[in-house]
Amino acid sequence: MKRYGIEMNPIEHQIKLIEEQEKKIREERAQPIRKRRTVKNYDITPPDASTLSMTLEPPPEIENSKTLNVAIIGAPNAGKSTLVNTIVGEKICAVSPTEHTTRDTVLGILSKDNTQILFHDTPGIIKNFNRMSHVREFVNLAWGVVREADVVLLVVDATNNNSSDTEFIVGQLEEQMLQLIKQMRIEQANQKSINNSMGITDDRLDDKEFILVINKVDLIRKKENLIQLISQLNEGNIFSDTFIISATSNIRVEGLTNYLIGKAKPGRWEFTENTSTDQTEFFRAEEIIKEKLYSKLRHEIPYSVIQSTVGWTNFKNGDLRIDHDFIVTKPSHKAFVLGKNGQTIKAIYLEAKKDLEKVFNRRVHLFLSVKQKDNTEHYEK
Repeated sequence: MKRYGIEMNPIEHQIKLIEEQEKKIREERAQPIRKRRTVKNYDITPPDASTLSMTLEPPPEIENSKTLNVAIIGAPNAGKSTLVNTIVGEKICAVSPTEHTTRDTVLGILSKDNTQILFHDTPGIIKNFNRMSHVREFVNLAWGVVREADVVLLVVDATNNNSSDTEFIVGQLEEQMLQLIKQMRIEQANQKSINNSMGITDDRLDDKEFILVINKVDLIRKKENLIQLISQLNEGNIFSDTFIISATSNIRVEGLTNYLIGKAKPGRWEFTENTSTDQTEFFRAEEIIKEKLYSKLRHEIPYSVIQSTVGWTNFKNGDLRIDHDFIVTKPSHKAFVLGKNGQTIKAIYLEAKKDLEKVFNRRVHLFLSVKQKDNTEHYEK
């Protein structure tokens, strides 16, 4: 037999092939066994009514119990949510550099000794929505919380590091808030006068305080600018006190917290000692995932992404599986969420999983998907 110009016996050729094959098998068997990672295919359990609702235990009877309602207002990215998280001691509110990360009023609860303080974090406004009607709409939303509060904290960014297209919004927002605070002071005085004429005593009119909180002080380089800002905001004699803090670095936050504890009034607790928020785990999970999404995507893209938690599965060993979809309408938005070689969605997954496991104190299996849909009416909340 002549093969490739070489004389070869067919039988010898077959024997040689068999020997080479056996040698290859022996070499493979000699290699250490590599364990392959397998992902079990579980049936996704849609969130049920118990997941979407929260059953609160009745508060305990505390001797000489005190309570305080605190409203936290301010311009976008002033650090309101970060302040609540720092005081409460865990992640309650979503925080990101993107404006309007907080879209609902979020409640944070601090219980210490015989005092319970309720912190109401209010939303900001979306970037580029620079019409006065939208500014007024936000102020009215925050003001609804302010009217029910015992103490109001106006949080101001000490750096005033806002881009040119948001300086007008921030300026108008703070101006409107200051005007409304003045208006409430006048209303308090008028109501007190009416009550006195009728022989009615209402201590709440005297107790409501407005506190100025200058945040991000650790980023200030020139103290002169800080002093000028404080003087400017205190020109109207609206605020009973001023605190200079850094919520992110936890600078002087303890002093503010102790001050608020000292302002608490006798009253029955509304929540148990271990309760840090009235949010469900489902809502908190969505907030954490939203925070990571907004942190990785800037400008207007995050507002175009619809979030949908399609699976919430509790395992017998205590683990939790969350299946979460990002719904977009444009291929370009899908590419942005995924990132190059999936790097963006991977970063969102890793950071969200870490925070979820820390907050829930158990192992979390997080599955994120990006889906493009032409019609998103089904997903609108």
